[in-house]
Amino acid sequence: MSSLAKTTAVANTHRVMAFINQAGGSCKTTTAAAFAGLAAEAGLRVLLIDLDSQCNASKICGYEWLPGVGRPYLYDLAEDHPDLKANLDRRTVFEVLAGEKVPDGPGKQKKLDVPMERAIFPARYRVSPDLNDHSPEAFAPVPNLDIVLGSELMADAVEEIAKQEMGGFWLRRKLKPLIDANQYDLYLVDCPAALDRGLSAVMVAAPEIIGCVTPGGKEMEALVKASFSMEAVRNIYDGHDVFPELVGIIVGRVHKKKDGTVNRFKGGAAAKRVSDLEEAYGSVVKGMIREDVRVGEAYDQQITLSQYDPTSEVVADYRAAAVSLGIVAA
Repeated sequence: MSSLAKTTAVANTHRVMAFINQAGGSCKTTTAAAFAGLAAEAGLRVLLIDLDSQCNASKICGYEWLPGVGRPYLYDLAEDHPDLKANLDRRTVFEVLAGEKVPDGPGKQKKLDVPMERAIFPARYRVSPDLNDHSPEAFAPVPNLDIVLGSELMADAVEEIAKQEMGGFWLRRKLKPLIDANQYDLYLVDCPAALDRGLSAVMVAAPEIIGCVTPGGKEMEALVKASFSMEAVRNIYDGHDVFPELVGIIVGRVHKKKDGTVNRFKGGAAAKRVSDLEEAYGSVVKGMIREDVRVGEAYDQQITLSQYDPTSEVVADYRAAAVSLGIVAA
C-alpha cells in the first residue's frame, strides 16, 4: 500500500458516519469504501457496514454474492477449505436486524438475537487476476478494515423494523457493544437508496450524515428530501439523544479541468446544478470527485480505490475530502 505515507490518521474518539441519498447511483458506496480504505491505511480501525441489498460494499471488501442464492461464495467454499469453516457460524447484517430462526422442538421455531460481531468479516482485496476465482488464495487481507456483510434480504428491512418495538433503535443498539468496547475508531454506514424506517434507524445511530450526489437532477432533489428527513427524525426521537446532522456533501462524477478545478462549462444543466449546490450548502460541500474509469475498475477487481491506484487524481480528490471531514490528516 504505497499510499500509507501520504495519509495519516486524525486522533479522535469513535465516529459514526452514514452515507445517504434517496436516489440510486449517487456514489454512496464508492464514497464510503474510498473513505474506509484511506482511513484504514492511515491506521484507524474501521468498520464498514453494508446495509444495501445490492451488497456492493461487501463485494469491494472481497465478498461477492452467489447470484440468486442468498449467500456469498465463501459459504459455498467453506466445506472444502478448512480456513473458511469458521465462517459457517457467521451471519449477515439481515440476521443482525431480524434475528435468526432456529428449531425449538418438533415443528417449532424460536428467534435468537444475533450480535453485530457475528456479521463482521475481515476485509480482503483480490490478488488473483482470475475474477472467477473465489478461493481464499485469491484474496489478501486489508489491515485495519472490517466489513459487516451485506445481504440481499435487506430489501425486506423496513418490514422487519416495523415488527420490532423501538425498531428505529436497532442499529444503535447493535453498535453499542462495539463502541463500549472501543473496538473501532470509525464506523461507516453504506445506506440503501430509500427514505423510510430503515434510513431513520441509520440517522438514529449516526450523528454524522454525508450526503452523496452526482450532478443529475434526481440525485440533487433526493438530497434535499434527505435533509428534511433528518429534521423529522430529530423531532420524532426528541429526548432520546438523536441529533443527525448533515456534516458533508460529496459530489461524484464531476467533470474537471487538467488543473483540478470543476469545468463549469461542460455538462450544461449538470454544471449549473453543481454551482447551485455550492451556493445553497456552502462549506458543507466537502469534495468534488472527478469522473474516472478507475472507480469501476477497482470495483471489478474487488479492491479499494486507494489500493488500486494510490497516486491517481480521483484518489487525491477523495483524500482531500477525507481531510476536509477530519477523517484523516493532511
